[in-house]
Amino acid sequence: MSKDMHSYLIQCDPDTIYQHWQSMGNVVVNKNTKYYAKDSVIRIDCSNGDWRSPAPLHNHFIYVAHNYIVDNHLRMPVDWSIMQIDDVRGQYTAIEGVMVPYFVVLPAKWLASFMPDPNFIPFSNNEITVDNGCINIDDDELETILTAVGFPFITFADSELAKNEIIKYCIKPAMQRYFTFRPIIEEQAGIHIARGAQFSVPYPIDAYMCVPYYTVPGGSAGFGGTSGSPFAFHNEQVMMGGMSMGGMGGGRFGRGVRYHGKQVPGFVGLDNKNAMIDQMLANQGFLNFFRREKYSRRKIDGKWYAEGFSSIGGNLNFKWLKTSRNWDDVKFEDLETIARPMARIEVLNNFAMIRSLIKQDIAGQLDPTVLQNRAEKLEEKVTAIINSIGITGVLAMGRGGGN
Repeated sequence: MSKDMHSYLIQCDPDTIYQHWQSMGNVVVNKNTKYYAKDSVIRIDCSNGDWRSPAPLHNHFIYVAHNYIVDNHLRMPVDWSIMQIDDVRGQYTAIEGVMVPYFVVLPAKWLASFMPDPNFIPFSNNEITVDNGCINIDDDELETILTAVGFPFITFADSELAKNEIIKYCIKPAMQRYFTFRPIIEEQAGIHIARGAQFSVPYPIDAYMCVPYYTVPGGSAGFGGTSGSPFAFHNEQVMMGGMSMGGMGGGRFGRGVRYHGKQVPGFVGLDNKNAMIDQMLANQGFLNFFRREKYSRRKIDGKWYAEGFSSIGGNLNFKWLKTSRNWDDVKFEDLETIARPMARIEVLNNFAMIRSLIKQDIAGQLDPTVLQNRAEKLEEKVTAIINSIGITGVLAMGRGGGN
């Protein structure tokens, strides 16, 4: 069975624990230490400099489960001489009966007879896994979410799921759901496509959908098809201005002089802005009438591609809809209204399901229906909010003028 570092170390023999401490820098801490790094193994010195002390934790090895940084406000310096092992689990440190879950007391104590192995590599055992689904979330934020199941009164060592399992099976699905309604929009522009040419563009990392669109009709370069053809300019003129209502219109030659912005022969209309606008509208109407476009999402060799074509030429633009693996990408205004509730729903449902597998007539067994009822209430609130969210506005096309 796979374990995290905490679960692995408390089951190691004293010699293995010593080797871990030795290979991680021989860190010795005392009452003057201000910084304790997460996932490190330290040795406690409760003496006044002579390495002798009757304190319960003197020369004990400790695993640091969470970062502890002294700020003289919320976190005070640790006086190791008065620290003890908690009476509840016999694993964590405690002061005056109050458990301090930052530090895990390992089953080993310093002995001068220990012989270090210079080739020892810490945490190289295959039983250790820290797979968290590649999700990055701050410990404080995670514990804020887990208040729904009793944190900080309970700890990761007390919960049914390890920390990395909570992140992988609860936080990750919640983040995927959140970014479905609050996608990160990435713009990509300037890929020139000729009329009738096909395109195949790879999806960026973490993109799950896209909105392709064209601006500035043209047709002189692109991926292929009529790209670079000597008839590209002719094709553009046929599409933009030479078509008749029957679709077989001729060119400008042999049809009289054509003035910019004029509708009727003999009327120049150089100063008539409305006539010019009307002509532009008519041109765009022909363009829209004969436009044919298609886009599909296709997976090739394990990678997603946006493939398609258009009957018009122009600059191919994309609005990529992306998810994220970093909790910091959640919008601040969505934390309490959407993101944290979504994560708590996953946590409550998972813990309720696990606890429902245990017989309910056992004394002291927690009632899973309490968790289920709270998850349902949160789901009602979240559903009402996300049903009111529309992403149409952020996907609106930002078109520029013609060339």
